[in-house]
Amino acid sequence: MTLELFPYQKETVDRVVERDLIFGEPTYIAHEMGLGKTPIAIAIAKERGDKRVGVFCPPVAKLTWEKELKRWWPGVRCVTIESWKDIPKLDGDGVFIVAYSLLSQSKSGGYDYIDGIRKRLIMRPFDMSVLDEAHALKNSGAIRTKAVLKTLLPYLGWCLPMSGTPAPNHQGELFPVLAALYPKAIEGAFGKPMKQYEFESVYCQIVEKWFGGRAVRTIDGSKNIDALRSKLDGFIVRKRKKDVLKDLPDMAFDLYPVSAPNAPPWRGAGDWKGMSEDEFLRASQQFDTHVMTMRREVGEAKVQGAVEVVSDYLDGCRRKVVVFAHHTSVIAGMMSGLLKYHPVLIDGSVSKPQRDLAIKRFLDDPLCRVFVGQITAAGTSITLCGANNDVSDVFFVEADFSPGINVQAASRIHRIGQKNAVQVWFLNAAGTFDDRVMDINVRKARDFDRTFNQ
Repeated sequence: MTLELFPYQKETVDRVVERDLIFGEPTYIAHEMGLGKTPIAIAIAKERGDKRVGVFCPPVAKLTWEKELKRWWPGVRCVTIESWKDIPKLDGDGVFIVAYSLLSQSKSGGYDYIDGIRKRLIMRPFDMSVLDEAHALKNSGAIRTKAVLKTLLPYLGWCLPMSGTPAPNHQGELFPVLAALYPKAIEGAFGKPMKQYEFESVYCQIVEKWFGGRAVRTIDGSKNIDALRSKLDGFIVRKRKKDVLKDLPDMAFDLYPVSAPNAPPWRGAGDWKGMSEDEFLRASQQFDTHVMTMRREVGEAKVQGAVEVVSDYLDGCRRKVVVFAHHTSVIAGMMSGLLKYHPVLIDGSVSKPQRDLAIKRFLDDPLCRVFVGQITAAGTSITLCGANNDVSDVFFVEADFSPGINVQAASRIHRIGQKNAVQVWFLNAAGTFDDRVMDINVRKARDFDRTFNQ
């Protein structure tokens, strides 16, 4: 089946490409999470005819890029730079994925990754580079920021920064990207580019706070917001879910690959990759390791990667999220890993008063940003969306084999009062049998939703 972009995605592709062709200027895509910035970036690269594309992203996004490239650009050579041994692979055509963390460690083990990448790109620069989650480059003094926006910049080709939260804390965090890619936005008097402290003085609330007996210059918010917005007009393009509801399904389902380095192999699986869905589910009951034990082991192996994905989402917005899992050990790992977001829990051990209190906290307490639910205990008969909480994303760390049960659980936020399209993410342990399990879950959930909820 041929994949097609949503109308707003196609509109973004056309706008970005035309802006480059007509004005020779870059664009910063600031669409909210869940609106498909990655497929948009891939479509832009294809539309431009780029042969060598660099992708710089957080570690948690590497697997997502690999997955989306297979879907939206089948056949393209995809290379992920994991260590110094991969640096020689930065040749020929293709898409080359580099995690910001690799640049941050720079000379780890005596190898200078930044210089190694620079030397390879001198021979043949990228035609285009995507700076995914570009807010990761908000600190001018960080090694990765200097590496991407200074040392490597001459070899990155045309750059496409993307982030749903371009400046998470204040407008001053835009300065590094603007100075490198869109300097006209930081022009001061007589067209002279401002230095960072000058930019911050104009567009940030500067206060002096006392630490250790001395005054320290700190930034306590933004100011002159409209003035900066006018300078960024055309450069930053942003779509929110509520802006494009007519294009989106009421509830969308998708895979989100996560790392699970300690996930066990599925012993006795044979050639399960070639089985049909029904054959696969039947055969899963006959493997040496009981399927439920295997699912628990894989679920536990996913916890760290799942915590990283959910944390990355929460750090980039002010919304709340719902997380579902099945096994007690997995639920405990998620609660512990997401502790700073003040999570609440409903599982089989929670009493009725505790259950009601957990729901009330999630609905009304702005500090409580995560609801963790055991599918069998929290997947029915409750409402988790309301006037005081902004929630439109559900993450399944573990999912049920029954599509109806998964859809029913996700529907805890797909109820009266929901003003956004609901995005459901199935977090799968990439490279394990979980790829197949979650792929089946996504397809069956979509079919169930179309059959019974349209």
